[in-house]
Amino acid sequence: HARNRVVEEALSLGATKIAMFDDDEIVSEEWLVELHSALVKSGADGVCGTVCRLLPTRSPDLIKKLWGNSRNPPNATVPLMGTNNCLFSAKLVRADGLNIRFDHGFNFSGREDTAFSLDAQLKGAKFVAAPDAIAIEKFPPARCTFGYLMLRYFDTGVSDIKIAERYGFSKIRRTMRELVAIPLRLLSLPFVAIMGLKRPAHAVLMIAASVGWLCGLFGKSSEYYLKHGGTP
Repeated sequence: HARNRVVEEALSLGATKIAMFDDDEIVSEEWLVELHSALVKSGADGVCGTVCRLLPTRSPDLIKKLWGNSRNPPNATVPLMGTNNCLFSAKLVRADGLNIRFDHGFNFSGREDTAFSLDAQLKGAKFVAAPDAIAIEKFPPARCTFGYLMLRYFDTGVSDIKIAERYGFSKIRRTMRELVAIPLRLLSLPFVAIMGLKRPAHAVLMIAASVGWLCGLFGKSSEYYLKHGGTP
């Protein structure tokens, strides 16, 4: 609802571009300059900056590795435009343009920016990276546990069902893939464990996502942002 309100207010002011970041982030001084420069130079319909996660100093090393930061190369095509750090052309939301909005059906599960991006791409939109546009997300200790990560991956798997249904992705194919992946990942744990903790931990997280998908297939819905302090 908040993102769509931003869109309507921006259009009422005659905005030609709309920038967004999350309410738990702090943007760098040159954030908007970098986003705008990348958008103009690339000619893309939207650009995505870099989100740097700032974890508490005492966070376990494993969590720091799993929540690691990465940067896309400048102007690299990105499949999805995350609204946690982006600038996009108002033509995506104008009535005389693509006229896209954020789907309220994803309010509490997440993935509303995934749906927005896919809607735009189906109408020919292109998104690229603006790696020097930095937003810093400060993580509270409660989000720096392996249990939290498992729940997040599980809920992501659950909400993937909505995406599959909305865009006609094959649920049968994905279900078969997950049914095969779960035992294979379980069997791989003793072997990848010799390479350190990160690989087996990631395998466990992917198993959680697979289980989430299967639960979603049988009617479970995700309310991730209600369970973790989100508000309408």
